[in-house]
Amino acid sequence: AWVGTGPPGAIQLVSGRIVVPSYRSYVNNTNGEITRSFLMLNDDPNGDPTAWYRGATVPGIQWTNECQAVELAPNHVLLAARGFLTKRIQAESFDGGLSFQEPYWISITEPLEGCEGSIIHHRKFKKLLYSGTVNTNPERFNMTVWSSNNEGKSWSLDLVVNTGRTSYSAMQIMPDGNRVGLLYERSNSSDFIFLPTQISFLVVWPKPE
Repeated sequence: AWVGTGPPGAIQLVSGRIVVPSYRSYVNNTNGEITRSFLMLNDDPNGDPTAWYRGATVPGIQWTNECQAVELAPNHVLLAARGFLTKRIQAESFDGGLSFQEPYWISITEPLEGCEGSIIHHRKFKKLLYSGTVNTNPERFNMTVWSSNNEGKSWSLDLVVNTGRTSYSAMQIMPDGNRVGLLYERSNSSDFIFLPTQISFLVVWPKPE
């Protein structure tokens, strides 16, 4: 069976539990195409390698894939996932990843068959930020950053980062505790299959002038 983690990263809940967003195939010999997102959990704050166990799998009819999580409140986890169509998918857990509510599509688009995206919770500004490509044909381009002030119930376009060929991305709060940095793939190639030729970095929050 196919098993993948993230990308780009794990989180640690206020309880100390480590949460690794992951995805796995549930139909044999599909090479990671027909998948469901799930969580790997570890209740040892130091990551005892013998203490890992499988948490909740996202239910529903959606084929959820690469994913990343944020904690909205103690044990309230929001999972943002790639799907197989052209809309991003979210699912929520209220018990630290032991179970998920039914997933739902949101307004943010993505290329047909999906593309990885990154989400972070900036607690200081009480804001969620999401980065990803938003075109809806199979090619990947148009890297954007979106924000939510209501825990992901709705999203607003914050910034168009690059309208060219772009793909995977990762956001992180910078060491100053205020700014948010974005690392993302770019390509000068027009080939149908995206092959990155550059990795770019940009501070995306506060929004560049």
